[in-house]
Amino acid sequence: MSPNRSPDAYIEFVNGDFVAGRVTGFADGEDGFDQQPPHALVAPSFEQRPPSGVSVAELRVATRFIRRIVWQRSTVAAEPNSVLFRDGRTLAFRSLRWRAGAIDLLTADGPRRVAISELAALRLEETNAWDTYFDELVELAPDGESRLLQTETIDGLIATTSLARFDARAEGNSADFARWVHAVQPAWSLDPIWIPNRNVWIRRSFAPHEVPLTRFLPRLETPGSAAVPTLSAAAWQINRNAYGDTFNPGEAEAGWGIGVRSANRLIFPTHPAVRTLRTRFALDRAAGTGGCVRAKVASIATPDQPWYTSEFVVGSQHTIDCGAISIPTDGNRPAEIILEVDPAHTGRPAGADPLTIRDIADWVEPWFELDAAVVKEEIARRRATHIPAWRGWKVTFNEQTPPLRKNVTDDLNSPTVRHRPAIAAVGEPIVLSAERRLDTDDRWLVVGAHRVQDGPNPPKLKIAINGKEQPEQDAPLFDRSHRDARPICFALPRSPATSDQSIELAVSQMPGNDETPLVWRCLTVSRTHPFLRCLFDEIDNAPNAASPLPLELFGEADPPVANIRTENAANWGSSHLYVPPDEPLRLAVKQPIAIRNVPNWGEFRFLRLAMRKPEGGKLQLIVQRVEPPTPVALVAGEKQPADENARVMWQQPLGKDWIVLTRDLYADLGECQIESITLQSLDDQPALFDHIYLSRGPGDFNGIPN
Repeated sequence: MSPNRSPDAYIEFVNGDFVAGRVTGFADGEDGFDQQPPHALVAPSFEQRPPSGVSVAELRVATRFIRRIVWQRSTVAAEPNSVLFRDGRTLAFRSLRWRAGAIDLLTADGPRRVAISELAALRLEETNAWDTYFDELVELAPDGESRLLQTETIDGLIATTSLARFDARAEGNSADFARWVHAVQPAWSLDPIWIPNRNVWIRRSFAPHEVPLTRFLPRLETPGSAAVPTLSAAAWQINRNAYGDTFNPGEAEAGWGIGVRSANRLIFPTHPAVRTLRTRFALDRAAGTGGCVRAKVASIATPDQPWYTSEFVVGSQHTIDCGAISIPTDGNRPAEIILEVDPAHTGRPAGADPLTIRDIADWVEPWFELDAAVVKEEIARRRATHIPAWRGWKVTFNEQTPPLRKNVTDDLNSPTVRHRPAIAAVGEPIVLSAERRLDTDDRWLVVGAHRVQDGPNPPKLKIAINGKEQPEQDAPLFDRSHRDARPICFALPRSPATSDQSIELAVSQMPGNDETPLVWRCLTVSRTHPFLRCLFDEIDNAPNAASPLPLELFGEADPPVANIRTENAANWGSSHLYVPPDEPLRLAVKQPIAIRNVPNWGEFRFLRLAMRKPEGGKLQLIVQRVEPPTPVALVAGEKQPADENARVMWQQPLGKDWIVLTRDLYADLGECQIESITLQSLDDQPALFDHIYLSRGPGDFNGIPN
């Protein structure tokens, strides 16, 4: 059993993790009321075993951790900040922006959009590997204590998580290890990955202050030539020998390592937290009894004055422990260190190989030992970073008492185990501020933050709009007794269509007892309300901030003026919709609306409308679905509908009085997206409509004023 390192399509991450699978698209994470980091959508080709009823057809992968994406293997390697086309062409770029099925590139010749279908590979700019490591720790081990766990499978997955983001279950007999399933959620994954234990090839574990050198992309230098960074070279391999075969150093077993040919130097970056380098060294078993080399470790500043030089290593029968090699912490601390395999031509033992053909060396389990206190300081500096909901907001807190960060599991409505970051204010508030230029459709400040533990004096949220503070509110509770932690929504001041208005917003997370953390799902200015969508109604021009009403004067459907009448009494206000015979009125929405059995924020299930026909007769609503594209008719009136596929929503006579009706669209349509609702009279008399809303639940309609 050995891992598959040759899938046709895959993603390689900055930390050395690996996912076999095909990238099918990208998302910026800003849509809706559950904000996420920019991410790639991946169809994995490795096996997963999620709980019953959970789909894993797609994996969401944060783009900031990606080193390269391969759609089609090629003998040509893409350089950093470049793409490789399927026809072999390459194109360098300065920056990029992710699109659903394409990538926008800024090249030396200007902007260019490239479809995913054109690409064989994408290589991103190399980032600071140490910054990435500490950013990863913030996600996986924000306390600086939880051990990291890297799992490698036989079918194309390498995933690093922490024990804090690791879960286990069994399928049937828990005593049978082949039935174990482990859920891991790396820093780069927005979702848990369900790994069958029978597919695991190896697990590696490290404390946060123990950093394996296999995380880093070294620069390769052959003495006498320039050093160049490289993803893969015949001269060296990660967790393989230099030939790319199984890593078999000397007589010892090893969990990780680097296979390298002699006469090569691997150059690794250091960090002020590094205190020692620990490693062993051997010739690989592929060398047999041949080969003759020495191991050297040196500073990049003094490569010919090594800190450590091993004895001659002849044959693969022995492994040398290089011990703890101290890294200077004063002004002499090097920015990089060198691990060199010296071919040892001078002074080599009698009978040793005269050539370097069998100089197949292995650095065995090399790792940096860091100062644990400095590691925690680095984590503390980053705790308030990379919260997706805070993107675009200025974050202010007392640096003497930085926020605390924890991993919590809060998806109680699903059998999946999804970990989210949670932030606690310590002593003083965390203030999120921004100046926003409002569009005429911007209506709401939506603050989606909740706590997952109950207790006295919970943390509160304080909102200020243009300096005017709103009443403090307890952060909503989300637990097994409170499964719908609703966001706090504040109505924004109305602006004329010609206004070039900006607004100052500030949201403060106040400290609570026991340093209770909050999970932030969203912090956004929105044109729609998370629980109510108004398609048509007449609404007060100046609603108060506590009203959960959408603020559109006539809803987002924007019907023609000719259909808006005031001569007859409306259900509410002075206006209603007039639909003449043989002239159906289509109410289209700007973006498709999701109808769901259990709606999330911004998804809906129920329809509320008022209807009447002063002269009696029948009317219908035709709901147009996006997928499946077939329309569904909802009929009201005394007689049965002619269309046997139509749903009857009201079977009593229609007359002069308004009838207010609530309809379960999920029962009528199933899970779908709708793009329009057409209002129609089914006879020679007009039909009148008013008060048309969508909601998540029947109780949400209580937010509409009487």
